[in-house]
This record gives sequence, structure tokens and C-alpha cells, in this order.
Amino acid sequence: MARMTLGILAVRHRTAPDCFLSGGLTQVKAARPVIGHDLFPMNKPTLLSSDRAQSVAISRMTEAPNAAIVSQTVLQTPELRVVLFSFADGQELTSHTSSRRALVQVLVGSCEFLFDGIWHDVAAGELIHLPPGHPHAVRASRGPFSMILTLGSEAASKGGP
Repeated sequence: MARMTLGILAVRHRTAPDCFLSGGLTQVKAARPVIGHDLFPMNKPTLLSSDRAQSVAISRMTEAPNAAIVSQTVLQTPELRVVLFSFADGQELTSHTSSRRALVQVLVGSCEFLFDGIWHDVAAGELIHLPPGHPHAVRASRGPFSMILTLGSEAASKGGP
């Protein structure tokens, strides 16, 4: 299995990944290596505008990709970031941390999610809370799945209370 660092995350694929940016989606696809692309580009268009009330049918966007991880930013504001991920079977984001508080909700399918040093089985409808700086990883070992990642603006504390 090839492993390549893209932005802040390492993505493990059956072969080396290629990263394509198209129509506001980031797709990591089995092909030749590409280095230096951010898996979550900040300048892509979002599904929802940050300055007006709207709705979006997320359920229509959770189709499993073919041998890839696809991400789409749903909403981006200074205080909040919401990203939809769809994983093909066998794809993995290896262990990493975030400086921001995170909530993850599996929408379709199930996955294995590493937190507190243990791999947990997580199914559609379950919610995971990750404090800032908490190591975690996710893998699609039980078939394709989709999840929503919500990142708050809270940064990890450098001192103490």
C-alpha cells in the first residue's frame, strides 16, 4: 500500500494517490503521485453561502467514489467549517490531529475510527467528538461510507487553565 502526505493528513491507498480539484470537490484517486495538494483547500466554493439562510440535500451527495476519498466543503466561516467526505472501500486517513474541536457524524455506511488509542466501529447515525489535539484516524474497511466533519474555531490550548 502506498502512503503519501497531502496537506496535513496522510492518505493510505491501494496504490499511490492522485489529487484532482474539480467543481468544488477534492478527489484523491488511485493513479500517479502528486505532492503538495491540500486535501481540504480553503479557496474552493462551498455548498452553502455563509451570508444567507439555505438548505442543501446532503443525502444526494453521499454516493461512494470509485477507489478514492472525495471531500466537499459544505460551509466555511471564521468560526465553523463543515465538510462532507465520501470514502471508497479500503481508503484510509492515517493518524493525525487537528488544532480545532471536531464533531464527526457518519451519514451512510459504517467505518472504523481510531480515537483514545482504540479502533471503534462507527455506524450511520453515530456522532464522535474529538477535542483539539486528539489523535485520530478513519478507514473504510467495511465498504464505502460518508461522513460530515464539523470543525469549530477553538484552537488547542498551549498552556493550561
